[in-house]
Amino acid sequence: MKMTRLLFMKLYKLIFNIYTKFFLLFIFCVLLFTYFQLSENFPDPDAFYHLKIGHLIWQNGVVVDFPWAQYTVLKDYYIDHHLLYHFVLSPFVNLLHPLVGVKVATILLASSFIFLFALIARALKLKAGILLGVIMAVTIPLTFRLNLVKANSLSLIILFLGIYLVVKKKYIWLFLLSFLYVWAYGGFAVLLLVAIIFCMARFAETKHASSLLPIPIVLGGFIAGIIINPYFPKNLWFYWQQVVQIGLVNYQDKIGVGGEWYPYGFVELITGCSLLTVLMVTALLIFFIFIKKQSALSWASFILYALGLFLVLKSRRYIEYYVPFTAFFIVNVFSIFSAKQIIIWLIKFWHYHFINKVFCFIAVIYILLVVPAIAYKDFKINLRDLRGGISYNKFAPAMEWLQKNGEKNTIVLHSDWDEFPMLLFHNSDNYYIVGLDPTFMYKYDEKKYWQWVDITTGKQKESLPKIIKNDFQAKYVFLEKDHTAMDDNMQNFSQFTLIYEDDEAKIYKLEM
Repeated sequence: MKMTRLLFMKLYKLIFNIYTKFFLLFIFCVLLFTYFQLSENFPDPDAFYHLKIGHLIWQNGVVVDFPWAQYTVLKDYYIDHHLLYHFVLSPFVNLLHPLVGVKVATILLASSFIFLFALIARALKLKAGILLGVIMAVTIPLTFRLNLVKANSLSLIILFLGIYLVVKKKYIWLFLLSFLYVWAYGGFAVLLLVAIIFCMARFAETKHASSLLPIPIVLGGFIAGIIINPYFPKNLWFYWQQVVQIGLVNYQDKIGVGGEWYPYGFVELITGCSLLTVLMVTALLIFFIFIKKQSALSWASFILYALGLFLVLKSRRYIEYYVPFTAFFIVNVFSIFSAKQIIIWLIKFWHYHFINKVFCFIAVIYILLVVPAIAYKDFKINLRDLRGGISYNKFAPAMEWLQKNGEKNTIVLHSDWDEFPMLLFHNSDNYYIVGLDPTFMYKYDEKKYWQWVDITTGKQKESLPKIIKNDFQAKYVFLEKDHTAMDDNMQNFSQFTLIYEDDEAKIYKLEM
């Protein structure tokens, strides 16, 4: 009997050992994200661009010239602002089948971020890090972003490592991390903003000038990363275009940009992050009721939460900041009290006023009935979006045929900007009009941009052969079959010869 009890106790300690919990968290994320990735499709066309750059780096080294987007600023000012991400991706997509490799890399990076968040929370002596890690993993808007073939997960890994280094005053490592962030992600400036928030909160508490030291250290790392860079000095101009013109100014009111740049509706945000919202509201109540007990770290996390909320209400792509920032705020607030104190406080809150009882009753009903219903619906939508989308072989037959039978290094006028990644991935022997973001073409030549839009939407009906030859120097016209107005206009001119057709697309050759 005693041996059985000892064995049971050892088994109990093993199961509930903190290291086991972290391991189980990582495995949970890997299994969940693998389930989402079980398809031959990508929800976002940029996946094909990242795949291609991963291939090119493996074959030829760093991609310095980018002639494939002929009428964009990328032709003369291209930099790979996700260079470190592509270095990470490259062995996966070259040593494995590209489709398998890119999905494995995406799953591991996404799982590593959730794992790292919980690990940092524990290192900072914050409570409920593993719990919030699980909640983040099942918060569908974030899960969707993490499971895209993008540098999002790597960026968040570096950003939260930066938070840890700022708080722990590990300044040499902070400098090196800031340097790497420039190479890893175009939005690296967010680390400086985070450093400023944490430094100002600490300065307000201590009044010591040394509290501000991380700010120049991060700046120094950025400057080093920008200068010690294969793209210097043209990367300065590119950052202006990418970070300021596209990221901050944004031309969504003038041209059709990607859907990720449009804002989240407030109700959509709350329902999409339903369980996190319940904890966030609870954390806000505790934060303001016990505001005098808040530390510099919890104040910084609150400002970080507010920043994430502001960003996501501006552009939905910033959900990747809002959810982790909110989770970090929650673990900071919950760490002020022990679990016993929080329960006592909730009991007192319940007994304080009738309105509190009503509030608590609504919260319980929301958690028990509304949250599961929303979570199930969102899970099914996320599964559909991540497994659906764009086939790995999208436009492959057409582009492989053109690569084999067409003239190399000639320009192909194509029917939409978001076709570009698939065209490039399957055929890099030809050049194209616009890609990655329409703003790059709009900033290159506004008149030419609208001229191309009129052609592809069918508004331009006259003089098409002359315009396409003289203004765009294009020899081929690629169009997806849903561009029927454009197709009808092509057929009105004998100079356009249909040389290829399948279920997805047509290719015309301009002969004049």
